[in-house]
Amino acid sequence: MNHPLTSKLYLPLILMSILGFGIMFHPFTLNKNIGVNAYLTIVFGFLLAVLGLLAIRALLGKYPGESLIDWGNRLLGRAGWLGSGLVLAIVLVFTVLAVRRLTEPIGTSILFLTPEWANILSCVLVITYIAQLGEEALGRLCSICCGLIPVFGLNLLLGFGSVTLAQVHPAYIIRDLRYLNYWWAGLPGFVPVLLIASLIRTRDFRDRFRYVLPTVGLGALILGITAFEIVGVFGAGGIQRYPRPVMAFMGTIRLAQEYFFQNFVLTTHLFVFTAQSLVIATVLLRVLANGIIALCRIPRKRSRWVIPALAAVVYLLTLFSDLIVYARYNNPLIISGSFFILAYLGILWLLSRLRRDGRP
Repeated sequence: MNHPLTSKLYLPLILMSILGFGIMFHPFTLNKNIGVNAYLTIVFGFLLAVLGLLAIRALLGKYPGESLIDWGNRLLGRAGWLGSGLVLAIVLVFTVLAVRRLTEPIGTSILFLTPEWANILSCVLVITYIAQLGEEALGRLCSICCGLIPVFGLNLLLGFGSVTLAQVHPAYIIRDLRYLNYWWAGLPGFVPVLLIASLIRTRDFRDRFRYVLPTVGLGALILGITAFEIVGVFGAGGIQRYPRPVMAFMGTIRLAQEYFFQNFVLTTHLFVFTAQSLVIATVLLRVLANGIIALCRIPRKRSRWVIPALAAVVYLLTLFSDLIVYARYNNPLIISGSFFILAYLGILWLLSRLRRDGRP
């Protein structure tokens, strides 16, 4: 059975979702000419996410026990069904992109002799199994994966030794602001938090809000340091050299030239990246299933088939890569989808303030 998550499981779920989706897609939302101040997009994204969380907190205070789907139906009527459906369609696209990002390094670095369809199928089956176990099991998995954060932190610490400090100068801020493309480009990294808060139940979200914000802040700090080090090591425009396994050799070659050590570093970071990608793909699938069940009012007996059905759709969309694609430095789909989710929450919050009874 699915019980509301406790804060001990809810907070790791939030943190791993931020790291998984943020590290996975933040480089793909930036202009390729961005310099050392790429972390500014993370700051702006964090501030926007805080606004979204405050709106969710207010909505839960006025309509306790309800979700994003219920708010849309209550405040927008039939238009709410359409708005919620668009949100879930965006989540489906994000899920497909997350699965593809998960299978790419596995297919190129580990199972490179395995057919693509089998590689994708194996990943989707694992994600489906974890999602079927329920939100409590997913929260426990995220708690375990939080043990990988010190490993990633060690990589960041080593990377600071290779940062060119001459590039860290206030004069570059004006230069880099021209290449921020969209100033909300860091928002996609925090969208999973908004989805989790509005579609996954937890106990006393309003009372635990003082713990949610520091958790989101910690995720923003790690993402910001990551974005800073990418260009700090590789130079202005270094976002173009952002490797798939997160900064695999950054700051490590200078410490040891041995082949074994370099392979150990690569394997470690590939494992961290795979774990984070697996978590965020499962979270998105679970969020999508919760939304579909609520939107279509699927009976409890039939709801167990929702996740397998969605997994089949995700598999087909991932297998035919021409249907949903992403490109480096040009992803209006990711940014516009994230902004729509935030804007939709803002509209619901505004309507809840204007209408006392909350009826359309």
